[in-house]
Order: sequence, then C-alpha cells, then structure tokens
Amino acid sequence: MFKVKLSPRMKLLIEHGLKGDVFWDVCCDHGLIGLGAAESLNFTEIHFVDQIAHIMDRLQRNARLQFDDHAQTPLFFYTSAAQDLALILKGTVVIAGVGGFTIKTIILALLRSNRLLASRLLLSAYTDEKVLIECINLIQENGLYVLKEKIEFVENNKSHNLYVIDKVIR
Repeated sequence: MFKVKLSPRMKLLIEHGLKGDVFWDVCCDHGLIGLGAAESLNFTEIHFVDQIAHIMDRLQRNARLQFDDHAQTPLFFYTSAAQDLALILKGTVVIAGVGGFTIKTIILALLRSNRLLASRLLLSAYTDEKVLIECINLIQENGLYVLKEKIEFVENNKSHNLYVIDKVIR
C-alpha cells in the first residue's frame, strides 16, 4: 500500500469538496486528486473520468495498489470524454489541470444535456483563464450556479486561480 503525494493545489481542491457527498475527478492530474479524496474518507463515492485509456488503466492499477483492492470509499472509473458521459454528475465536480477551452466545452455540454446537477464545481484552468471566466459568467447568467469564491495560489512559480462555484438553491 502506498500513500499518494499531493501538491498544495491538489490538497486545496480536496479541501473545498463537499464532505459527505460524491466527488468527481474529471481530467485531473492522472487521478491523484480523486485518490487523495478517497484517502481522506470525506466523500461517499469517487468517480474518475478521462478519455485516455492508458491513463485510466494506470489509475486503476494505482488505486488497487493504494487501497489493496479494499477502498473504503467506492471508486468508479470511466474512460470517456467528460462531455460524452451518459451519467448525471452530482456532488462536487473538479475540473483542473486542463485549459479553459476544455473546461468550457465540458461544462456547457453537460448543462445542455441536463447531466450537470453538481452542488459544487471546482474549476481551475491551466491555460486560457479568460475562456474559463467567460464560462463562469455564462453559467451564472443562467441562474443555476453562482461564484462563491476565487482562491489564488502559486504552483511552479506561476499564479493560478481556483473558482469555487455553487449550485443556486431554490
């Protein structure tokens, strides 16, 4: 059994997840955030999504090693483009480590298909932050989500932002 090493950014993402709920690791750092979330025992289920098969194969092997095939939190793995998932995404959805264009594509496709029912979105673009901000503005305009907090952090001597976005409760 091994313990996953998390960067301060990854820890920040996990800390802002809604404890006692489902946690989605979408396209994030080869599953390290989701593995860290599973290790924390703060979430009811962990879902991993990536469209690259060899990444998902390696992630499943690492999960088996980390938890000796006995994870206390159920783990689910999907080899698919996130926007093509035929599932409803609830709880906390993390999309980080990819560009703003990718985040926007995923979020808007899931919203259009009524599959994004997450209570919280944690979004952090590696590039194209202006596109991510446009996306955040769009989802706020439709009245479904509201920006709760913008958290600045430094990683590899570069400034980044984490956007904590919550579903509007009606």
